[in-house]
Amino acid sequence: MKAGDSVEMNRMFRARIYAQFFTLIAVVVGGMYFKTERQQRKEFERMVEERKSQEKRDAWLRELEIRDKEDKDWRQRHAAMEAAAAEAGKKTAPHDAARSAIERSEEKSIGVLDAVKELLSRRN
Repeated sequence: MKAGDSVEMNRMFRARIYAQFFTLIAVVVGGMYFKTERQQRKEFERMVEERKSQEKRDAWLRELEIRDKEDKDWRQRHAAMEAAAAEAGKKTAPHDAARSAIERSEEKSIGVLDAVKELLSRRN
């Protein structure tokens, strides 16, 4: 910047103003671009989180249904066992009375095969 070179100096000032204007425009456009990108990213992350929570909820519901089914099956089996035990208890009560009539000495001498044959003959 020499004295008397005002034309060159004015040209450099204009260039500086244009560069500052370009920088300002770049900052504004970049801010708008990144704002929309951030919004899209937030929306995407929200959708991913929503999908994960839905999958967790579905898995939890499936687990509850499985546990409920197992519980119902167990209750049915338990009820069937109780009914079978009650039925067996009713049928074996006379047999127990007849069996108690056998003396202890006879119980020891009777074999398994003989006991089964005797049991079958009593039922018929």
